[in-house]
Amino acid sequence: RGRGGLGAALSAPRKKKPKTLASAKAALVKARSRAAADAARLPVQLPEFGIVETCTAPVVDALQDENDDDQSHAGKARRASATILKCDAAAAAASAALALLRETAKEARREGDRLRTNLRDVEGALDVWRARERDAPNRAAKLAEEEREWSRREEAANAAALALIRTLVPPDIKGDTVEGLRHRAARVVAQAAAQAKRRKREAEGDTTEEPPVSDKKALAIAAAWGGCYTYALAERLKNARPLHWVQAHPDDVATQNFLAGAGADSFRNLGDYDVVELRAIYAACPEKFQLDSSGAKAAWRRQLVERLRELVARERGDRVNAGWDGATGQRRTQQLPPLPAKQRRHPAYYYPSKAQLEETAQKHKTLKKRRDERKKKVATLEAALEERRDERDAAFADSRSEYLQQQYGRQLLRDLAREADDAYKATSKELGNDVQGARADYLRAAKAVDNAHPTESEDAALRKLVERHSLCDGDALADARDVAALRKRALAKAGIYDDEEDDVTEDDERVLKHVFAEEPRGRLVRGPFDPWPAIERAERAPVLKKLSDEEEARLRREELRQHGLSRRKSLSTKEVAKTLSASAAAASSSRPTVRRVASAKPVTSGGLAPVAPRSRRLAELARKSAGGDSGRDSTGST
Repeated sequence: RGRGGLGAALSAPRKKKPKTLASAKAALVKARSRAAADAARLPVQLPEFGIVETCTAPVVDALQDENDDDQSHAGKARRASATILKCDAAAAAASAALALLRETAKEARREGDRLRTNLRDVEGALDVWRARERDAPNRAAKLAEEEREWSRREEAANAAALALIRTLVPPDIKGDTVEGLRHRAARVVAQAAAQAKRRKREAEGDTTEEPPVSDKKALAIAAAWGGCYTYALAERLKNARPLHWVQAHPDDVATQNFLAGAGADSFRNLGDYDVVELRAIYAACPEKFQLDSSGAKAAWRRQLVERLRELVARERGDRVNAGWDGATGQRRTQQLPPLPAKQRRHPAYYYPSKAQLEETAQKHKTLKKRRDERKKKVATLEAALEERRDERDAAFADSRSEYLQQQYGRQLLRDLAREADDAYKATSKELGNDVQGARADYLRAAKAVDNAHPTESEDAALRKLVERHSLCDGDALADARDVAALRKRALAKAGIYDDEEDDVTEDDERVLKHVFAEEPRGRLVRGPFDPWPAIERAERAPVLKKLSDEEEARLRREELRQHGLSRRKSLSTKEVAKTLSASAAAASSSRPTVRRVASAKPVTSGGLAPVAPRSRRLAELARKSAGGDSGRDSTGST
């Protein structure tokens, strides 16, 4: 029944009928191949799918060629008789095969109708059982028990992820900016290095104090240790509000109204987080939220658990139940697809590679080049616009001159004025304003350069530190050993049994988690903060007492009196007129004026003084006209 199978070949009209037995056999074999290919593309394979080959086999056998090269009349007659017999046998076999196929098709349609009826009944029963499962009184307890069992199995991995994220997220991160977070992390590394040096000097008997370290020096020290935050990492830690829970008290997290406000999207978009981040969020998430009358927080927590369990199962390569296999009569199992690189570990937690550094630098160069080109275009158009404005004003002045009207005619002056005005308008339209045109393009290009984060200078400084300390060269083994050492200390601190080996080898699967062949990365950024902080409850702001209407009115009058708003007077009419006249004078002085040049030629018989053309176009026409007259003789011929 496929699109290109035997059914289509038998039912569709033939464009060219076969003339020989060989061509008929080739067409039938081709149709059989198409039917076999259609059956092979089906997700389930059944023995009944070979009926096409079974039915057409006698027809193909009847069309076998004979090796008879006798060219005599007897030989030709013998071959013709054999061909007739083969055609009769093939026709009989084809008729029987066609009848069998039609009967099989009828039986398949009846079986399909029966299966569709049963499918509707099964779907209805499934809907009933789904509703019963959803409304079961012990469903919540059963799901909670499954989650506790899963949490016990993943307790070690969740605790290690929580400690890892805590080394990156500082306490009270809400008050830090992206740049402030980078300097804060670098200060922690620099202070630790200074304390180590101080202890070494004290052991040697040296008690001199070192000067304080600058921010630039602190970033260099942090880069040497591998803990200099990139702008991408600092921005992600700042904007990912759920990650702030790792440094918050559980009671504070339980009462937060995190699904409303400016940072609600960071909680709703759980697909933006990798498996390590989700493990840390789950470890810091309370089992039950307070102030949740609508149940929105509980629903969000269920989504978090489902998303985390899905990523963990894909990370382990678990197998899940799939569709029914009709050939074996059993339910098939299928391995879950592996986690993509971004969900294994977000790229922000790694230093950029050399290719990524070069790509970022090239982006800055492209933005600056586009801005400079558009700035140059705006300057060219502004100069052209000023020139065309002068030409238009001069053409308008020439068109009003009675002397030039008598010399060249009004229609020519009007045409020249209209031409100059059209040129000015076209240039003004091309130059545009802040919304469209060349000026708008330049503003957008300049804004792209100004809003680039990090800026070109910041990116160059970071690139210098990364390349100096070879942080752009990835080392999966070293990253895996750092994470394994932190995991061991975290589990020992929490009293959790660790089933992983202490030594990390090159062929360890823990190393493969830091290998990104499709998009190479640099070293893993190391976190300098304490993974086991002493977290206390946040202090609550005192509730202000509401003022009465009389107290509010009295307070408002006092504010007006202090700022002098009640005694402020509006500008007088004379002051307004003075201001307007001053602004008009400034505007008129800023614009160029068209000077009328007095002609030294005598006054004509009409009483009009000769006037020289102001516009460049009319002056060119006058010069051409004067040159043509000088080339003529007294008879008027050239």
